[in-house]
Amino acid sequence: MARAGRKRKIGVLREKNGKPSRAGKRITTEQENMRAAVEYRQSVFGLSPKDAMDQKASTVHGRLCLQGAISQAQWQAAENWLDIVNAMSAALQSPRGFKTAGSCTPMTISEELEAAKYQAIKDAYDKANDAIEDHAPVEECKARLIAMRTIVIEGVDQPSMHGTLRTALNGLAKHFGLESRSKAA
Repeated sequence: MARAGRKRKIGVLREKNGKPSRAGKRITTEQENMRAAVEYRQSVFGLSPKDAMDQKASTVHGRLCLQGAISQAQWQAAENWLDIVNAMSAALQSPRGFKTAGSCTPMTISEELEAAKYQAIKDAYDKANDAIEDHAPVEECKARLIAMRTIVIEGVDQPSMHGTLRTALNGLAKHFGLESRSKAA
């Protein structure tokens, strides 16, 4: 005897109860997601397919490095500084930057943060900021810190700040011992 109703569609994702899955059309693979991200980076930022696959392409200062606006040492200095800023934010229990702003996890290292550990984080933060300032006039120091915060932390590309960013990153690269590598223009 034949079954009542329409015949089942072949090759359709189904839920556990046997009904066709409505989400089946929306399921994408990791490769499809990555391809979309690479195409976006290529069209919006003008990167080559190889550069668009690079992890650096996900940040503004990484794209500047890929495009040759800053050197590899300057990029590494920016990453080191970002780690120090995040550690200081965690020590002060302040909100994180834009990368993790949507997460629901609180920003705490530990309830019993030792004074020595906090002092080490604070000293590293102060020394890094002193390296950015690097005996410049007050206005220039503020401009360097604003460029670092805008481009590296907030991820906003401001072409007018690229020169100031390079100057700040040169001071950081020297501070972290990365200046022996070649410098960008």
